[in-house]
Amino acid sequence: MILVSTSTVKITPTGPYLPCFVSGNPLRSEKTNKVHDCFECTVIVFKINNKLMVWGEIDIIEIDFRLADTMRKSVQKMYNVPYENIIIGTIHTHTGPETLEENAFGMDEVKVVPGYREFLVKKFEEAVSECFNKGFTQVTPYVRNTVIDGLYGNRNGKGGIEDKNILEIKFVDKNGNIVAGGFNIACHATVNDPMSVELTTDIIGYLSRTIEKEWGVSPLMMPGASGDMGNRQYRKKAGFDEIKRLGDAIIAQLRMAGDYKPVLFSDIKIDKYHYLDEFDKSNDTMENLKKEISEDVAKLKIEKDFDQRKLLISGLTFLKQQYNEKHVKNEFDASIIRLGDLEICQIPAELFSCFGLQIKAASKAKYCIIWGYTNGMVGYMVRSEEYETCYEGRSTKFRQGEPEKITEDLVELIKKRYK
Repeated sequence: MILVSTSTVKITPTGPYLPCFVSGNPLRSEKTNKVHDCFECTVIVFKINNKLMVWGEIDIIEIDFRLADTMRKSVQKMYNVPYENIIIGTIHTHTGPETLEENAFGMDEVKVVPGYREFLVKKFEEAVSECFNKGFTQVTPYVRNTVIDGLYGNRNGKGGIEDKNILEIKFVDKNGNIVAGGFNIACHATVNDPMSVELTTDIIGYLSRTIEKEWGVSPLMMPGASGDMGNRQYRKKAGFDEIKRLGDAIIAQLRMAGDYKPVLFSDIKIDKYHYLDEFDKSNDTMENLKKEISEDVAKLKIEKDFDQRKLLISGLTFLKQQYNEKHVKNEFDASIIRLGDLEICQIPAELFSCFGLQIKAASKAKYCIIWGYTNGMVGYMVRSEEYETCYEGRSTKFRQGEPEKITEDLVELIKKRYK
């Protein structure tokens, strides 16, 4: 038996949380009090064969490990939900309020407004409590898997390896009403103008609000292996008009797709994965970083294209951070969640789409999805061939080849279940 309850609460910065800094881009360092969208937190609580599971999604750029841990431990204590059964993701908008204690680009002047992180914890607790207070409904899950054409793809090269599948999950009651839902898409929420200081949930938020009008409930947005996915090569311009154009076009393709198919959620089975890599950078590595910084500074002086200048500035910011960080410690937890016909790889990272596709291919479940940006954040997982050729390769903290190793480990974890 599958029982669900869902709740959505507003987390839009207001009052004492405005003005605030805008997250996601080193080109901006000023505060703003302009808010274009309603920011939300959506929660789904499951009871599957009397086992509890909580899915949460917050309209922010990312959730760090400390904030995620605080939220998960709070819900664990309040409702006795197993810690590993609590998953909190984000939509990864690059024009939302700053939420990190330490700015991702090392910009000391860009800080989270005092009290806003505590506010987020309180609102997450509120959303979970509303789910338990309103009660649970018996449902049947339905899934639709759609390949989107011509709107977004591999942002580092049109026609490269890419995952353009959108998987929708609807939880429907006996009367045919949609009680809750989820939406898995691999596309960066970077459609807005990078110079904008007007807070927006970008393309992921736009899709969520549009679907909410059709479903009657806010879908829980689950960004996939989006590390190298976006609409860079497909956009007509940047800004709110482009967000609407892209969002409406995606929805139009979904409306032309096939029917939703019922799936079985028979149980909750979770296999945990722990990763740790700690090292000191070699002198050769430090010299190479110094050389790359010098080369990019020279390129920036002559580059005229705005998008290329943006990437150079962002890349330089990360290169300088890496040069100042001699010792590196990469550590995180991920998990493979099996719910019967659906398998989920939950990971606190931005996987390149090739890794997401490799993990999906290893699954024998009817449907498999990658849910990135969850329960913390370790940054980009870049394939070895692209370390020297793209912005993500210059900003990642993983050693070359480690993302392949992590992916292989996760694939083996999936395969063990079928042996």
